[in-house]
Amino acid sequence: MKKNFSSHTMLTIGLFLIAFTFSAYQASACGFQGLVAERKADGGIGGSIAGAKIVFTSETTNLVKTVIADGNGRYQVTLPKGRYHVKATKAGYESYSTGNGFFVVTCAQTFQTGNIFMKKQATCKLAGLVAEKGTFTPISGARITFRSEDGSIVKRVVSAANGRYSVELPQKRYKVTVTKAGFKPYTTGSGFVVVNCKGSTQTANFFLEKLELCPVKGLVAINGSTTPIANAIITFTSEDGSVVKRITSDANGRYSIDLPRDRYRVSVKARGYRPYTTGNGFVVVICKKPYQTSNYFLTRN
Repeated sequence: MKKNFSSHTMLTIGLFLIAFTFSAYQASACGFQGLVAERKADGGIGGSIAGAKIVFTSETTNLVKTVIADGNGRYQVTLPKGRYHVKATKAGYESYSTGNGFFVVTCAQTFQTGNIFMKKQATCKLAGLVAEKGTFTPISGARITFRSEDGSIVKRVVSAANGRYSVELPQKRYKVTVTKAGFKPYTTGSGFVVVNCKGSTQTANFFLEKLELCPVKGLVAINGSTTPIANAIITFTSEDGSVVKRITSDANGRYSIDLPRDRYRVSVKARGYRPYTTGNGFVVVICKKPYQTSNYFLTRN
């Protein structure tokens, strides 16, 4: 004889299965949790580190999980059973890494404890002068960018009226670029400035080569004629992007500009006309005397 299950009985069974599945999931969920805190110079434990980024990378799979420590420096991450390389980073602290070691997730308990301790980065004072190469004339307003070898630190500072600058940096090797309009950009290239905190202040001076300015003049006119176009905007962008200069044509369609010797992409725009551009080509500024001529012709819309 068949028995008919009531809707109440079926609902009870369904709820039981859901509860059982959820309990099984809870029992199987495992991983790591813990505190991220400062490791003091004397070996003691300092305050918690909020906002630290912790990355777990599986030894055997492509699994990578990232978690951020909360306002109290605590974290929790769910992970499958296995061994994980761990790296923690936070601005102002030395990076933490398990190196050749691992955090091992055994799933013998729900969450295992894995506390992470990070040392504060020692900062060093670096100071110096930005000046013109050969004359040693101070250069004010030069922009100096320090980028650590691993890319984790980028700091920028601008030279003062006397060409001097000062910056606090952690002990690392830095790529340096120095830029200033009218000067050839300086870069350490494949080399580095090594900040090592020897003495109270470390010195690093930078010398920029002054660019020769070349006069360039020309006409902006309607294509197929010499009818001038006033108020056209001509933009010169050097090949490496370090120089961008704009000039507007006068009432006679004429313009005059001084540019460093270089190759330039040029664009010309005027209301009512199709924009002009050199595209993949360049205007080569070579400092012809008394000036170099470069005319541009626009087509009406």
